[in-house]
Amino acid sequence: MTVTIALFTRDLRVRDNPVLTAAHREGAAVVPLFVLDDAILSGRFAAPNRARFLAAALAELDDELRAIGGALVLRRGDVAAEVDRVVAQVHAESVHVAADVSGYSRGRERALRELLSRRDCLLHTHPATVTIADPATLLPATGRDHFAVFGPYFRRWSDAPRREPLGKPRG
Repeated sequence: MTVTIALFTRDLRVRDNPVLTAAHREGAAVVPLFVLDDAILSGRFAAPNRARFLAAALAELDDELRAIGGALVLRRGDVAAEVDRVVAQVHAESVHVAADVSGYSRGRERALRELLSRRDCLLHTHPATVTIADPATLLPATGRDHFAVFGPYFRRWSDAPRREPLGKPRG
């Protein structure tokens, strides 16, 4: 049986989630996973209200997953190391995660690729999961990595293709 992992990051939803939908299309068994990252939970943005909000969002996500026949797996620690452990435990062949543009998320993706490649486990990233448009389509023609002025960015954003919303995957 093919096992795949849907790694949730900022995309804490079942409906319209390209990560979860792709994992369901690929795997006979899907392990929905969220890692409580100590670097974020204890970092400079740590706050009681943020922690309560995250706990409520994870509980709601788990309820939605249970409604389609799944259950959220929670781990705590370094994201890449915890994903690697779960991959080894369930013998997953692939991991799906939302593409993101922050420096933190790019570092997380590099670490995941490195660890998972040692296990012959594929990492699939899905653009436009946490944004309405793929950020790669929103770059200026000058070759720079961002717009310096809002107007040209907004025009590019307004014209950027958007993916069609997805329903809930079937359990």
